[in-house]
Amino acid sequence: MQSDPQELARVSALIHAATERYGSQRKLAKALKTQPSNVIEWKAGARPCPIKYQALMAHATGLDGAEVALHALIESEADPERRTALFQAVGKALAAITVAASLGTSASVASASELRSQVYTMCKSVKRRIHLWFLLSPSMAASRPA
Repeated sequence: MQSDPQELARVSALIHAATERYGSQRKLAKALKTQPSNVIEWKAGARPCPIKYQALMAHATGLDGAEVALHALIESEADPERRTALFQAVGKALAAITVAASLGTSASVASASELRSQVYTMCKSVKRRIHLWFLLSPSMAASRPA
């Protein structure tokens, strides 16, 4: 049973979006190569949704599957010290994913210096977002030093 209401809400929203994409939970289950009962149990919170399925559903709905998987990995850790260590371990990867996604959707740059400037600005923005996520995330609250 999933005890974290935020995780349940996130997984439920992900399943809802993926279900809309595929047309039904049965079709979603077929696309994920799992039983329809698993999807029902994940959405209800009766069983935790494995990270690999969260990543696949995210990708199917246009989200970054790697980013969703990394966040789910951090949130799935019950031990506050390990959760903090995981966040520190994957924080750079999350930043890199965000920067790569931003570069992939932005207009082309005219020069190397302009590219450096854009990357620097994005890195500062990503660092602020990750820091803010760390500060505001209730799942991280227990692991913050007093």
